[in-house]
Amino acid sequence: MHSNKKKINSKVVKIIIDIFIKNKNLTVLLFIVIIGTIRFSLVTPQILKYIIDDYLIKKR
Repeated sequence: MHSNKKKINSKVVKIIIDIFIKNKNLTVLLFIVIIGTIRFSLVTPQILKYIIDDYLIKKR
């Protein structure tokens, strides 16, 4: 049973890779969107830290 599950996983991975190869432009766009989303989510706290440190703490 374990080897059957492994065969199913390898088939799924093969299908996904085939789709990525057939749609190269959309794959590149997908990775750009993913990386942009990750960068934006990491930059937002840094901007808030800058705003709080420079504007709110200096006023005290």
